[in-house]
Amino acid sequence: MAELVNKHVESMLPELQEYQQNNIFSSDEIRLILKKRSMFEYRCQRRIVKKSDFLRYIQFELYVDQLRATRCKIRRITGAQATQNYAIVQRIHRLFRSALLKFKGDLKLWLQYIKFCKTQKSSKKLQQAVQDALKYHQYCEGLWILAAQFDFEHDNVDGARLSLMAALRALPESKKVWLEYFRMELMHVDKLRKRYVATITSTKKKARLSNEAEKVLEGDQFSCKVADRVYNAAIQRVDEVAFHQSFLEIYRNFEFCEQSCEGIYATLAEKHADDALASNILCLRPLAGAGTWSGPVRAEREQQCDKLFQDATEAMPTAEMREHYCQFWLSAVEHHQLKGNVNALENAVLNVLCVCQQALDKACLSLQTASKWIDLLMLAGHVTDAVRITEHILCAHADNPDIWMRRLELEICLGRDGVEALYQRCKKSLPAAQLGSIAHLYARRSQI
Repeated sequence: MAELVNKHVESMLPELQEYQQNNIFSSDEIRLILKKRSMFEYRCQRRIVKKSDFLRYIQFELYVDQLRATRCKIRRITGAQATQNYAIVQRIHRLFRSALLKFKGDLKLWLQYIKFCKTQKSSKKLQQAVQDALKYHQYCEGLWILAAQFDFEHDNVDGARLSLMAALRALPESKKVWLEYFRMELMHVDKLRKRYVATITSTKKKARLSNEAEKVLEGDQFSCKVADRVYNAAIQRVDEVAFHQSFLEIYRNFEFCEQSCEGIYATLAEKHADDALASNILCLRPLAGAGTWSGPVRAEREQQCDKLFQDATEAMPTAEMREHYCQFWLSAVEHHQLKGNVNALENAVLNVLCVCQQALDKACLSLQTASKWIDLLMLAGHVTDAVRITEHILCAHADNPDIWMRRLELEICLGRDGVEALYQRCKKSLPAAQLGSIAHLYARRSQI
Protein backbone atom coordinates (compact mmCIF):
# COMPACT_ATOMS: atom_id res chain seq x y z
CA MET A 1 0.00 0.00 0.00
CA ALA A 2 2.82 2.41 0.95
CA GLU A 3 4.56 1.87 -2.39
CA LEU A 4 1.44 2.74 -4.36
CA VAL A 5 0.83 5.82 -2.21
CA ASN A 6 4.45 6.96 -2.68
CA LYS A 7 4.12 6.46 -6.43
CA HIS A 8 1.03 8.69 -6.55
CA VAL A 9 2.65 11.32 -4.33
CA GLU A 10 5.81 11.40 -6.48
CA SER A 11 3.69 11.96 -9.59
CA MET A 12 2.37 15.14 -7.95
CA LEU A 13 5.80 16.76 -7.51
CA PRO A 14 6.09 18.44 -10.96
CA GLU A 15 2.66 19.96 -10.50
CA LEU A 16 3.51 21.27 -7.02
CA GLN A 17 6.82 22.70 -8.28
CA GLU A 18 4.92 24.65 -10.93
CA TYR A 19 2.64 26.07 -8.24
CA GLN A 20 5.68 27.34 -6.34
CA GLN A 21 7.53 28.64 -9.40
CA ASN A 22 4.48 30.58 -10.60
CA ASN A 23 3.82 31.91 -7.09
CA ILE A 24 0.30 30.43 -7.02
CA PHE A 25 0.71 28.74 -3.62
CA SER A 26 3.24 29.47 -0.90
CA SER A 27 5.66 26.83 0.44
CA ASP A 28 3.51 26.31 3.53
CA GLU A 29 0.38 25.86 1.40
CA ILE A 30 2.14 23.34 -0.84
CA ARG A 31 3.27 21.34 2.21
CA LEU A 32 -0.29 21.37 3.48
CA ILE A 33 -1.64 20.24 0.07
CA LEU A 34 0.91 17.42 -0.02
CA LYS A 35 0.06 16.38 3.53
CA LYS A 36 -3.66 16.32 2.77
CA ARG A 37 -3.18 14.37 -0.45
CA SER A 38 -0.97 11.80 1.29
CA MET A 39 -3.59 11.36 4.00
CA PHE A 40 -6.36 10.87 1.44
CA GLU A 41 -4.23 8.45 -0.61
CA TYR A 42 -3.65 6.24 2.46
CA ARG A 43 -7.36 6.30 3.27
CA CYS A 44 -8.30 5.29 -0.28
CA GLN A 45 -5.83 2.36 -0.21
CA ARG A 46 -7.16 0.80 3.00
CA ARG A 47 -8.50 -2.75 2.95
CA ILE A 48 -11.97 -1.56 3.98
CA VAL A 49 -12.46 1.74 2.21
CA LYS A 50 -15.51 3.97 2.39
CA LYS A 51 -17.12 5.82 -0.50
CA SER A 52 -16.93 9.00 1.55
CA ASP A 53 -13.11 8.77 1.53
CA PHE A 54 -13.04 9.04 -2.26
CA LEU A 55 -15.66 11.79 -2.32
CA ARG A 56 -13.79 13.88 0.27
CA TYR A 57 -10.59 13.51 -1.73
CA ILE A 58 -12.38 14.54 -4.94
CA GLN A 59 -13.98 17.51 -3.17
CA PHE A 60 -10.57 18.60 -1.88
CA GLU A 61 -9.08 18.43 -5.39
CA LEU A 62 -11.95 20.48 -6.80
CA TYR A 63 -11.39 23.09 -4.08
CA VAL A 64 -7.64 23.25 -4.86
CA ASP A 65 -8.39 23.66 -8.58
CA GLN A 66 -10.93 26.41 -7.91
CA LEU A 67 -8.48 28.26 -5.65
CA ARG A 68 -5.70 27.84 -8.23
CA ALA A 69 -7.89 29.22 -11.03
CA THR A 70 -8.99 32.20 -8.92
CA ARG A 71 -5.42 33.15 -8.00
CA CYS A 72 -4.23 32.77 -11.60
CA LYS A 73 -6.99 35.13 -12.71
CA ILE A 74 -6.24 37.73 -10.02
CA ARG A 75 -2.46 37.60 -10.56
CA ARG A 76 -2.81 37.29 -14.35
CA ILE A 77 -0.80 34.09 -14.53
CA THR A 78 -1.39 32.39 -17.87
CA GLY A 79 1.70 30.25 -18.52
CA ALA A 80 1.09 26.89 -16.87
CA GLN A 81 -2.64 26.92 -16.25
CA ALA A 82 -3.45 24.22 -18.80
CA THR A 83 -0.93 21.67 -17.46
CA GLN A 84 -1.93 22.33 -13.85
CA ASN A 85 -5.61 21.93 -14.61
CA TYR A 86 -4.90 18.78 -16.61
CA ALA A 87 -3.06 17.20 -13.67
CA ILE A 88 -5.93 17.81 -11.25
CA VAL A 89 -8.61 16.67 -13.71
CA GLN A 90 -6.72 13.45 -14.46
CA ARG A 91 -6.36 12.79 -10.76
CA ILE A 92 -10.09 13.22 -10.23
CA HIS A 93 -10.79 10.83 -13.11
CA ARG A 94 -8.48 8.28 -11.48
CA LEU A 95 -10.23 8.67 -8.13
CA PHE A 96 -13.67 8.21 -9.66
CA ARG A 97 -12.54 5.10 -11.53
CA SER A 98 -11.00 3.63 -8.36
CA ALA A 99 -14.16 4.36 -6.40
CA LEU A 100 -16.37 2.82 -9.06
CA LEU A 101 -14.29 -0.36 -9.11
CA LYS A 102 -15.21 -0.83 -5.47
CA PHE A 103 -18.77 0.52 -5.62
CA LYS A 104 -20.06 -0.67 -9.01
CA GLY A 105 -23.64 -0.88 -7.82
CA ASP A 106 -23.82 2.72 -6.63
CA LEU A 107 -25.85 4.49 -9.34
CA LYS A 108 -25.50 7.88 -7.65
CA LEU A 109 -21.70 7.62 -7.85
CA TRP A 110 -21.88 6.75 -11.55
CA LEU A 111 -24.07 9.78 -12.18
CA GLN A 112 -21.64 12.01 -10.26
CA TYR A 113 -18.80 10.79 -12.46
CA ILE A 114 -20.85 11.29 -15.64
CA LYS A 115 -21.70 14.82 -14.52
CA PHE A 116 -18.02 15.55 -13.89
CA CYS A 117 -17.11 14.25 -17.37
CA LYS A 118 -19.75 16.50 -18.94
CA THR A 119 -18.52 19.49 -16.94
CA GLN A 120 -14.95 18.91 -18.11
CA LYS A 121 -16.12 18.16 -21.69
CA SER A 122 -14.23 14.86 -21.59
CA SER A 123 -16.13 13.23 -24.47
CA LYS A 124 -14.29 9.92 -24.65
CA LYS A 125 -14.33 9.39 -20.90
CA LEU A 126 -18.01 10.33 -20.80
CA GLN A 127 -18.84 7.75 -23.45
CA GLN A 128 -16.83 5.09 -21.64
CA ALA A 129 -18.39 5.98 -18.27
CA VAL A 130 -21.93 5.66 -19.63
CA GLN A 131 -21.14 2.33 -21.32
CA ASP A 132 -19.56 0.97 -18.12
CA ALA A 133 -22.46 2.19 -15.99
CA LEU A 134 -24.96 0.40 -18.24
CA LYS A 135 -23.22 -2.93 -17.54
CA TYR A 136 -24.38 -2.69 -13.93
CA HIS A 137 -27.53 -0.54 -14.30
CA GLN A 138 -29.26 -1.68 -17.47
CA TYR A 139 -32.68 -0.79 -16.04
CA CYS A 140 -31.81 2.89 -15.58
CA GLU A 141 -33.56 4.71 -18.43
CA GLY A 142 -31.59 7.91 -17.84
CA LEU A 143 -28.28 6.17 -18.67
CA TRP A 144 -29.63 4.77 -21.93
CA ILE A 145 -30.86 8.22 -22.93
CA LEU A 146 -27.48 9.74 -22.07
CA ALA A 147 -25.75 7.17 -24.28
CA ALA A 148 -28.13 7.91 -27.17
CA GLN A 149 -27.77 11.68 -26.74
CA PHE A 150 -23.99 11.39 -26.83
CA ASP A 151 -24.10 9.45 -30.12
CA PHE A 152 -26.69 11.77 -31.64
CA GLU A 153 -24.72 14.90 -30.75
CA HIS A 154 -21.66 13.37 -32.46
CA ASP A 155 -23.66 12.60 -35.67
CA ASN A 156 -23.81 8.89 -34.93
CA VAL A 157 -27.54 8.39 -35.49
CA ASP A 158 -27.22 4.63 -35.97
CA GLY A 159 -25.43 4.34 -32.63
CA ALA A 160 -28.16 6.38 -30.94
CA ARG A 161 -30.83 4.14 -32.44
CA LEU A 162 -29.02 1.02 -31.24
CA SER A 163 -28.77 2.44 -27.71
CA LEU A 164 -32.46 3.25 -27.56
CA MET A 165 -33.46 -0.09 -29.06
CA ALA A 166 -31.36 -1.84 -26.43
CA ALA A 167 -33.05 0.32 -23.79
CA LEU A 168 -36.48 -0.73 -25.07
CA ARG A 169 -35.49 -4.38 -24.89
CA ALA A 170 -34.65 -3.89 -21.22
CA LEU A 171 -37.50 -1.45 -20.53
CA PRO A 172 -40.25 -2.13 -23.10
CA GLU A 173 -42.84 0.00 -21.25
CA SER A 174 -40.67 3.00 -20.44
CA LYS A 175 -42.55 6.08 -21.63
CA LYS A 176 -39.47 8.24 -21.25
CA VAL A 177 -37.37 6.04 -23.57
CA TRP A 178 -40.14 5.77 -26.18
CA LEU A 179 -40.60 9.55 -26.24
CA GLU A 180 -36.84 10.15 -26.47
CA TYR A 181 -36.56 7.70 -29.36
CA PHE A 182 -39.48 9.40 -31.09
CA ARG A 183 -38.04 12.90 -30.54
CA MET A 184 -34.62 11.82 -31.79
CA GLU A 185 -36.07 10.51 -35.08
CA LEU A 186 -37.90 13.78 -35.69
CA MET A 187 -34.82 15.83 -34.82
CA HIS A 188 -32.80 13.75 -37.28
CA VAL A 189 -35.29 14.36 -40.10
CA ASP A 190 -35.47 18.05 -39.21
CA LYS A 191 -31.67 18.27 -39.40
CA LEU A 192 -31.66 16.55 -42.82
CA ARG A 193 -34.34 18.89 -44.14
CA LYS A 194 -32.53 22.01 -42.95
CA ARG A 195 -29.26 20.77 -44.40
CA TYR A 196 -30.90 20.07 -47.75
CA VAL A 197 -32.64 23.47 -47.83
CA ALA A 198 -29.38 25.23 -46.93
CA THR A 199 -27.58 23.39 -49.74
CA ILE A 200 -30.24 24.22 -52.34
CA THR A 201 -30.53 27.90 -51.39
CA SER A 202 -26.76 28.41 -51.29
CA THR A 203 -26.33 26.72 -54.67
CA LYS A 204 -29.16 28.51 -56.48
CA LYS A 205 -28.94 31.67 -54.38
CA LYS A 206 -32.71 31.79 -54.04
CA ALA A 207 -34.67 32.45 -50.92
CA ARG A 208 -37.60 30.30 -52.10
CA LEU A 209 -37.39 26.63 -52.96
CA SER A 210 -38.30 25.39 -56.43
CA ASN A 211 -41.20 22.99 -56.98
CA GLU A 212 -38.71 20.21 -57.61
CA ALA A 213 -36.98 20.81 -54.28
CA GLU A 214 -40.31 20.88 -52.46
CA LYS A 215 -41.20 17.51 -54.00
CA VAL A 216 -37.90 16.12 -52.76
CA LEU A 217 -38.72 17.30 -49.23
CA GLU A 218 -42.01 15.42 -49.46
CA GLY A 219 -40.17 12.14 -50.10
CA ASP A 220 -39.72 9.33 -47.60
CA GLN A 221 -36.18 10.37 -46.66
CA PHE A 222 -37.40 13.73 -45.36
CA SER A 223 -40.72 12.54 -43.92
CA CYS A 224 -41.60 11.43 -40.40
CA LYS A 225 -42.48 7.86 -41.35
CA VAL A 226 -39.86 6.36 -39.04
CA ALA A 227 -41.17 8.47 -36.17
CA ASP A 228 -44.70 7.31 -37.04
CA ARG A 229 -43.56 3.70 -36.71
CA VAL A 230 -42.04 4.47 -33.32
CA TYR A 231 -45.33 6.04 -32.22
CA ASN A 232 -47.36 3.04 -33.40
CA ALA A 233 -45.03 0.61 -31.63
CA ALA A 234 -45.12 2.70 -28.43
CA ILE A 235 -48.90 2.86 -28.13
CA GLN A 236 -49.10 -0.90 -28.61
CA ARG A 237 -47.05 -1.17 -25.42
CA VAL A 238 -48.62 1.72 -23.47
CA ASP A 239 -52.03 2.78 -24.76
CA GLU A 240 -52.78 5.73 -22.46
CA VAL A 241 -54.36 9.00 -23.53
CA ALA A 242 -51.73 11.09 -21.76
CA PHE A 243 -49.05 9.13 -23.65
CA HIS A 244 -50.74 9.97 -26.98
CA GLN A 245 -50.82 13.60 -25.88
CA SER A 246 -47.07 13.58 -25.21
CA PHE A 247 -46.40 12.39 -28.77
CA LEU A 248 -48.77 15.03 -30.11
CA GLU A 249 -46.93 17.81 -28.28
CA ILE A 250 -43.61 16.65 -29.74
CA TYR A 251 -45.09 16.46 -33.26
CA ARG A 252 -46.25 20.07 -32.97
CA ASN A 253 -42.66 21.26 -32.55
CA PHE A 254 -41.95 20.31 -36.16
CA GLU A 255 -43.64 21.96 -39.14
CA PHE A 256 -43.61 18.88 -41.39
CA CYS A 257 -45.69 16.68 -39.07
CA GLU A 258 -49.22 17.97 -39.67
CA GLN A 259 -50.41 14.74 -41.28
CA SER A 260 -49.03 12.69 -38.37
CA CYS A 261 -50.86 14.93 -35.90
CA GLU A 262 -54.08 14.19 -37.74
CA GLY A 263 -53.31 10.49 -37.32
CA ILE A 264 -53.10 10.86 -33.53
CA TYR A 265 -56.41 12.75 -33.45
CA ALA A 266 -58.00 9.95 -35.48
CA THR A 267 -56.60 7.31 -33.10
CA LEU A 268 -57.93 9.14 -30.06
CA ALA A 269 -61.37 9.56 -31.62
CA GLU A 270 -61.49 5.89 -32.57
CA LYS A 271 -60.02 4.15 -29.52
CA HIS A 272 -60.71 6.59 -26.67
CA ALA A 273 -64.02 8.22 -27.54
CA ASP A 274 -65.32 7.69 -23.99
CA ASP A 275 -62.30 9.23 -22.26
CA ALA A 276 -62.60 12.83 -20.95
CA LEU A 277 -58.94 13.70 -21.54
CA ALA A 278 -59.11 12.42 -25.13
CA SER A 279 -62.28 14.46 -25.71
CA ASN A 280 -60.51 17.52 -24.28
CA ILE A 281 -57.60 17.06 -26.71
CA LEU A 282 -60.02 16.73 -29.62
CA CYS A 283 -62.00 19.79 -28.53
CA LEU A 284 -58.82 21.87 -28.40
CA ARG A 285 -57.86 20.79 -31.92
CA PRO A 286 -58.85 24.10 -33.60
CA LEU A 287 -56.32 25.91 -31.38
CA ALA A 288 -53.36 23.75 -32.51
CA GLY A 289 -50.56 26.00 -33.72
CA ALA A 290 -52.08 29.18 -32.29
CA GLY A 291 -48.76 30.85 -31.51
CA THR A 292 -48.78 33.51 -34.26
CA TRP A 293 -52.51 34.15 -34.60
CA SER A 294 -54.03 37.60 -34.17
CA GLY A 295 -56.68 38.26 -31.53
CA PRO A 296 -59.75 38.00 -33.85
CA VAL A 297 -58.49 34.78 -35.46
CA ARG A 298 -57.90 33.17 -32.09
CA ALA A 299 -61.31 34.31 -30.83
CA GLU A 300 -62.94 32.67 -33.86
CA ARG A 301 -61.06 29.43 -33.18
CA GLU A 302 -62.10 29.58 -29.52
CA GLN A 303 -65.74 29.64 -30.61
CA GLN A 304 -65.10 26.50 -32.66
CA CYS A 305 -63.60 24.86 -29.57
CA ASP A 306 -66.60 25.99 -27.53
CA LYS A 307 -68.97 24.27 -29.96
CA LEU A 308 -66.93 21.07 -29.69
CA PHE A 309 -66.94 21.28 -25.90
CA GLN A 310 -70.70 21.74 -25.84
CA ASP A 311 -71.15 18.61 -27.97
CA ALA A 312 -68.67 16.69 -25.80
CA THR A 313 -70.35 17.63 -22.51
CA GLU A 314 -73.72 16.59 -23.92
CA ALA A 315 -72.31 13.24 -25.03
CA MET A 316 -70.27 12.80 -21.85
CA PRO A 317 -71.87 14.79 -18.96
CA THR A 318 -69.18 13.89 -16.41
CA ALA A 319 -67.48 16.08 -13.82
CA GLU A 320 -64.09 15.63 -15.51
CA MET A 321 -65.42 16.75 -18.91
CA ARG A 322 -67.05 19.86 -17.45
CA GLU A 323 -63.83 20.60 -15.59
CA HIS A 324 -61.92 20.55 -18.90
CA TYR A 325 -64.54 22.88 -20.38
CA CYS A 326 -64.10 25.38 -17.52
CA GLN A 327 -60.31 25.18 -17.70
CA PHE A 328 -60.43 25.93 -21.43
CA TRP A 329 -62.21 29.26 -20.95
CA LEU A 330 -60.16 30.17 -17.88
CA SER A 331 -56.96 29.68 -19.88
CA ALA A 332 -58.50 31.78 -22.68
CA VAL A 333 -59.11 34.62 -20.20
CA GLU A 334 -55.50 34.45 -19.01
CA HIS A 335 -54.23 34.52 -22.59
CA HIS A 336 -56.30 37.56 -23.62
CA GLN A 337 -55.35 39.40 -20.42
CA LEU A 338 -51.69 38.84 -21.25
CA LYS A 339 -52.09 39.95 -24.89
CA GLY A 340 -54.41 42.86 -24.09
CA ASN A 341 -57.20 41.74 -26.46
CA VAL A 342 -60.11 43.66 -24.88
CA ASN A 343 -63.02 42.43 -26.99
CA ALA A 344 -61.90 38.81 -26.92
CA LEU A 345 -61.31 39.11 -23.17
CA GLU A 346 -64.87 40.32 -22.52
CA ASN A 347 -66.28 37.43 -24.53
CA ALA A 348 -64.06 34.92 -22.71
CA VAL A 349 -65.11 36.27 -19.29
CA LEU A 350 -68.79 35.90 -20.18
CA ASN A 351 -68.18 32.33 -21.32
CA VAL A 352 -66.31 31.50 -18.11
CA LEU A 353 -69.17 32.78 -15.96
CA CYS A 354 -71.69 30.78 -17.97
CA VAL A 355 -69.71 27.52 -18.10
CA CYS A 356 -68.70 27.61 -14.45
CA GLN A 357 -72.29 28.28 -13.41
CA GLN A 358 -73.40 25.24 -15.39
CA ALA A 359 -70.74 23.11 -13.71
CA LEU A 360 -71.77 24.42 -10.29
CA ASP A 361 -75.43 23.60 -10.96
CA LYS A 362 -74.41 20.05 -11.87
CA ALA A 363 -72.12 19.80 -8.77
CA CYS A 364 -69.15 19.25 -11.08
CA LEU A 365 -66.96 22.21 -10.10
CA SER A 366 -63.56 21.54 -8.51
CA LEU A 367 -62.25 23.74 -5.71
CA GLN A 368 -59.33 24.96 -7.83
CA THR A 369 -61.60 26.05 -10.69
CA ALA A 370 -64.09 27.57 -8.23
CA SER A 371 -61.30 29.64 -6.68
CA LYS A 372 -60.29 31.02 -10.10
CA TRP A 373 -63.94 31.73 -10.90
CA ILE A 374 -64.37 33.69 -7.67
CA ASP A 375 -61.22 35.72 -8.46
CA LEU A 376 -62.64 36.51 -11.88
CA LEU A 377 -65.97 37.61 -10.42
CA MET A 378 -64.24 39.92 -7.96
CA LEU A 379 -62.10 41.34 -10.77
CA ALA A 380 -65.24 42.00 -12.80
CA GLY A 381 -66.92 43.67 -9.78
CA HIS A 382 -69.51 40.92 -9.19
CA VAL A 383 -68.75 40.61 -5.46
CA THR A 384 -72.31 39.61 -4.50
CA ASP A 385 -72.22 36.73 -7.00
CA ALA A 386 -68.84 35.70 -5.60
CA VAL A 387 -70.36 35.55 -2.08
CA ARG A 388 -73.26 33.45 -3.35
CA ILE A 389 -70.95 30.97 -5.06
CA THR A 390 -68.63 30.74 -2.06
CA GLU A 391 -71.59 29.95 0.21
CA HIS A 392 -72.72 27.30 -2.25
CA ILE A 393 -69.27 25.69 -2.21
CA LEU A 394 -69.08 25.83 1.60
CA CYS A 395 -72.21 23.66 1.79
CA ALA A 396 -70.22 20.83 0.21
CA HIS A 397 -66.73 21.70 1.52
CA ALA A 398 -67.23 23.12 5.01
CA ASP A 399 -63.94 21.56 6.13
CA ASN A 400 -61.80 23.50 3.64
CA PRO A 401 -59.90 26.41 5.27
CA ASP A 402 -59.07 28.08 1.93
CA ILE A 403 -62.76 28.50 1.05
CA TRP A 404 -63.49 29.91 4.52
CA MET A 405 -60.59 32.31 4.10
CA ARG A 406 -61.99 33.46 0.76
CA ARG A 407 -65.48 33.86 2.26
CA LEU A 408 -64.15 36.00 5.11
CA GLU A 409 -62.20 38.19 2.67
CA LEU A 410 -65.37 38.76 0.66
CA GLU A 411 -67.37 39.67 3.75
CA ILE A 412 -64.71 42.20 4.80
CA CYS A 413 -64.58 43.56 1.23
CA LEU A 414 -68.34 44.22 1.30
CA GLY A 415 -67.99 46.05 4.64
CA ARG A 416 -70.99 44.29 6.16
CA ASP A 417 -71.65 43.51 9.82
CA GLY A 418 -71.69 39.74 9.41
CA VAL A 419 -67.94 39.19 9.90
CA GLU A 420 -68.30 38.19 13.58
CA ALA A 421 -71.07 35.67 12.87
CA LEU A 422 -69.14 34.28 9.89
CA TYR A 423 -66.00 33.81 11.98
CA GLN A 424 -67.98 31.92 14.64
CA ARG A 425 -69.36 29.62 11.91
CA CYS A 426 -65.84 29.04 10.71
CA LYS A 427 -64.65 28.12 14.24
CA LYS A 428 -67.39 25.50 14.50
CA SER A 429 -66.54 23.96 11.13
CA LEU A 430 -62.74 23.86 11.33
CA PRO A 431 -60.35 22.45 13.95
CA ALA A 432 -58.23 24.98 15.84
CA ALA A 433 -55.06 23.88 14.03
CA GLN A 434 -56.45 25.13 10.68
CA LEU A 435 -57.61 28.54 11.90
CA GLY A 436 -54.19 30.24 11.82
CA SER A 437 -54.39 32.59 8.81
CA ILE A 438 -58.18 32.99 9.18
CA ALA A 439 -57.82 34.08 12.83
CA HIS A 440 -55.00 36.43 11.84
CA LEU A 441 -57.19 38.06 9.16
CA TYR A 442 -60.10 38.39 11.61
CA ALA A 443 -57.83 39.92 14.29
CA ARG A 444 -56.47 42.48 11.80
CA ARG A 445 -59.99 43.45 10.78
CA SER A 446 -61.02 43.83 14.43
CA GLN A 447 -58.09 46.17 15.07
CA ILE A 448 -59.20 48.37 12.19
